[in-house]
Amino acid sequence: MDNRHVGRLYVLEGQLTNNLPAPRCRILIKATLLDVGGQELSHREFVAGTTATISELKLLDWNELQAILTPSGQDLCQTTTIQPGGSGRFMTVFRDPPAQASTFDLIVSDSQPPGPTPK
Repeated sequence: MDNRHVGRLYVLEGQLTNNLPAPRCRILIKATLLDVGGQELSHREFVAGTTATISELKLLDWNELQAILTPSGQDLCQTTTIQPGGSGRFMTVFRDPPAQASTFDLIVSDSQPPGPTPK
């Protein structure tokens, strides 16, 4: 996708499902861009639960876009808890993705049960 301020963006958006028997929150995802041979070109870790609209992706500058996609000091268990069998949304954006990026890999690297915000 092209952004009028940043240039080219590689946007990964989707849904994840909680297949565990208990609610989960603060779901950390690692997104990796790969070349045609499966070699890592770039990666990002991000917390599931926030997305941007197509208009925001095209029109906002990088800092504004990151402010939307990066949860602030709020407790993510209050805003994004996924119940067993439930699903939630995610999105991450790579700025100026490598030209040789041909595919990607997504891995949920961590999640927590609802409870007090970790320090």
